[in-house]
Amino acid sequence: MGEEPEVKQFDPSLRQALAWKRLEAGVHTPGDVTWLKHEMAESHHEKKFDSGYCEAHDRAQNKFDGEPWGN
Repeated sequence: MGEEPEVKQFDPSLRQALAWKRLEAGVHTPGDVTWLKHEMAESHHEKKFDSGYCEAHDRAQNKFDGEPWGN
């Protein structure tokens, strides 16, 4: 059976915030685009399959890295 839904705010991420700013300014990196594709794939999976975050993240991670900027 699926995980119990939990509603909460996203964890803050400076890397993601900076990527978003670069995307807005049109000076994004390939990693920024990969991250955005990951987030879109997660959202799509959650909505289409009524899944929880962990399942959607794992599925998206198989195709697009959610942290493409390295350590």
